[in-house]
Amino acid sequence: MGHFWKSSKLNTAILSYTLGVFTLSVTLPVYAAPQQNGVNLNDVGFSIRIEKLVEKINRYGERRDSKKLLEVMLEIKSEVEGYTGQRIDIQKSLDKVENDVKNKGGRVDKGVMKQLRNTFKKAEKRPNHKAIYMANCLEFNLPYNAEEEQLFFENEYLMVAHRHGNGHDNDDEMTVPLRVTIGVTIALCGVFLAFVPNSICQKYSYYVIETGLAFLVDEGITQWEDKDKKSKK
Repeated sequence: MGHFWKSSKLNTAILSYTLGVFTLSVTLPVYAAPQQNGVNLNDVGFSIRIEKLVEKINRYGERRDSKKLLEVMLEIKSEVEGYTGQRIDIQKSLDKVENDVKNKGGRVDKGVMKQLRNTFKKAEKRPNHKAIYMANCLEFNLPYNAEEEQLFFENEYLMVAHRHGNGHDNDDEMTVPLRVTIGVTIALCGVFLAFVPNSICQKYSYYVIETGLAFLVDEGITQWEDKDKKSKK
């Protein structure tokens, strides 16, 4: 059993099978006969965009590209909010991910989870700051400077963090295991999809969440086995 979980191909198999095959089996009927299913063009367009984003989850998950997965997660959040008109709270969604991991018999270190919460919070604010900066450049006829905008964002974020007592030195930051970052990010994508009240997104949601949880449980078992080996030395 331990050997099975430690296999590096486990998560890739889950991603490829559950998301790749599932994409074709769930979404194709919608495109084939939208009128028969009572789906309007907006619904079809949304479904197509979600399908492409789920394919990206599959692709970047296989590559272990946490940065790209973070971008996809924010795209899904934006798509779902625009489609449903609901405002999604990432922090509450992370609470659900933590509970789901516990229900699977896994566990994410509190310090690691806190680090991820800060990372996601910062990433969520990033597009808004960039949009405001670009708008100011247009209003005052100033050239756009990407490095300057990035510097302003970092400074403003740090000032807000310190003002709320959340400031921390880089030395105090925990190293988050890659599989934990990937697992939580993918699971969040699934939680966001659950906000959409249609069968396609509901089914996607289940499989995407399960994929993310598989990464987290896998990492938890690996850490437990590593600790067990050290204790026996």
